[in-house]
Amino acid sequence: MSYNRLTTAEMITLTGPWLDAAHPAQAALRAVPALAPLLPHVADAHQGLLKTQPGPPSGQLPALVAEQETVDVTHDNLARALYHLTTGLGFATADSAEATAWLTLRDFLFPDGLALVNRSYREEAGAAALLEARITADQKKRLKGQSLGKQTLHDLYQDFLKAAARLGQLEDERSRLDTTSGASPSEVVAMRHRWIRAVSAVVATIQLAGETAALKEHVLKPLQQSEQKSDRRRPKKTDPNTPDPALTDPDPTRDPPATA
Repeated sequence: MSYNRLTTAEMITLTGPWLDAAHPAQAALRAVPALAPLLPHVADAHQGLLKTQPGPPSGQLPALVAEQETVDVTHDNLARALYHLTTGLGFATADSAEATAWLTLRDFLFPDGLALVNRSYREEAGAAALLEARITADQKKRLKGQSLGKQTLHDLYQDFLKAAARLGQLEDERSRLDTTSGASPSEVVAMRHRWIRAVSAVVATIQLAGETAALKEHVLKPLQQSEQKSDRRRPKKTDPNTPDPALTDPDPTRDPPATA
């Protein structure tokens, strides 16, 4: 499951029942010996998310946050597209020099792999600005020479840069507006990642221990429904900025190593 596209409010709503002693979800979790020890970790992550929530926001802030989430989805999908397409081109050719060139370009564009998509908006914007300052004319020429329908890889790269730059602009605007929040954007991202790790551990343990009817109804079903709802918020396939879903990262919930 992919939880990165869930809003923080959705995350809180999903794990609230797990921590409610009167709710069937908690009873289902406690009924499995391997799951009960994970509940304190879920509670810590849940409370951490609650503490990151701001006080009464500026009237402009909700719309700004909504745009940030939309732009971040575009940025992350374009990053995954560029990463997987350059990887595929490297493996698809029988020419060893061409293969090396594509894989070297991939590693230049994404030196930390797809850990980039789990970083804060500010970090994503900064990484793109540094990348554009370092990329060479020959590397851009290689991207321009590879067609992808009516676009080229360079078009995707430019869209990726624009999305990252917009994230930076929105973060600047948010800093000016959001003077009531008790948590910085990086702290919010860190707590979201903590929630994702806790929930992913619960789901993985259910898969290992075996799901009961109660777990399926009160734990897994709400997660799946929320995931499907979040997927519908993604840009439509007709949007030229949206890569083919088949090219996206198979595990977008992965966290960057010890940087969140």
